[in-house]
Amino acid sequence: MKASPFLIGEDGSGEALHAIGQRERAYDEAWLQGLLRQHPDVLPVAEIEPIFHPLLSIGCEVGTATGSIDNLFISPRGYLVLVETKLWRNPQARREVVAQAIDYASSLSQWSYSQLDQAVRGYLQAYEGADLDLLGWVEKHHGPVEGGRYFFEETVAKNLRLGRFLTVIVGDRIRRSLVDMLNHVNRYPHLATDVALVELHCYRWKREDDWPLIVVPSVVARTEIVERSVIQVTVEQDGDHRVDVRQERTEEKDRGRKRVSLTEEAYWELLREQAPDDYEDVRRLIETFRALDGVTIDPVTSG
Repeated sequence: MKASPFLIGEDGSGEALHAIGQRERAYDEAWLQGLLRQHPDVLPVAEIEPIFHPLLSIGCEVGTATGSIDNLFISPRGYLVLVETKLWRNPQARREVVAQAIDYASSLSQWSYSQLDQAVRGYLQAYEGADLDLLGWVEKHHGPVEGGRYFFEETVAKNLRLGRFLTVIVGDRIRRSLVDMLNHVNRYPHLATDVALVELHCYRWKREDDWPLIVVPSVVARTEIVERSVIQVTVEQDGDHRVDVRQERTEEKDRGRKRVSLTEEAYWELLREQAPDDYEDVRRLIETFRALDGVTIDPVTSG
């Protein structure tokens, strides 16, 4: 039997919280989607990649060419998070949910900024009673965006074009078979999306009471890029073209290198935009200090 968390009083008294079993019908996937829409901070995205935090809800059942995204979020820096919810008892909570989620990311990568903005306007009118565009919604909650409107819109458009998203599969329990399926991402070499698996463990305070629930999130797994895809486009004189894709394994000597995070990439993009004359000098300075033993530097947009 698994250990239960306890609620402890100052005097040392305490009582166990009661875990909700996977086969109970205490809530359904629609409730889970609503929970995330109203309380996006339940998702521990800052542990995965800080650039995606904090989350702001911008879509629910967002229609794409391959299906509907359960929940769609954005960070103030213009980075999108797609969420697919699946309960343990749902048969789709097995391997196919990973392929499904990545298909949605692939479809979303075909969108333009204006398409996303139009979808967000529809969501805000239906769920929030707000007549705002995407940027207006972000600035209402987080104030003026870094770099201004043009930089924000360009960042979102670039992230859409590159498929540079975080895709999160959320469930009350994550099946182990899903962890093994994260390599499915490599079937989409044009995407820069990360995939994370998140469990939301729900507990009752008192066994006889259905509500309130205590929700404890945890990151089960996320993709790790150990291979890269090389895309070669050959254009003939008559206008025909051929696209060849091959996978290149990371050299053994390079596998210990730290992966450049999206948070750091965002730092360099903002620096290049706001201080182009100083960009190269700052980059050389940081790389010089990084080469020293015992020195760690993690550039972030607020630095």
